[in-house]
Amino acid sequence: METKENIQAYIDRLQSDCERLAAQYGTGVRPSWVSTELSIAYHKIEGAKQRMKILDLESPCDDWSGGYGKGQL
Repeated sequence: METKENIQAYIDRLQSDCERLAAQYGTGVRPSWVSTELSIAYHKIEGAKQRMKILDLESPCDDWSGGYGKGQL
């Protein structure tokens, strides 16, 4: 199950990777793969932040106790 803590740890790892790459290669001329890696990491960070927002939303199904199947949807 995905939790806010797991998502935040994932974001922290990605940010740490970005900081490491930026420290190693700087912001000027650098290998193209560095920019690609940074772009992918920033995209993943934004996706993870969106997943955290979704976890904060309440669903009408949260209070539903079932009746069909094996529990909550």
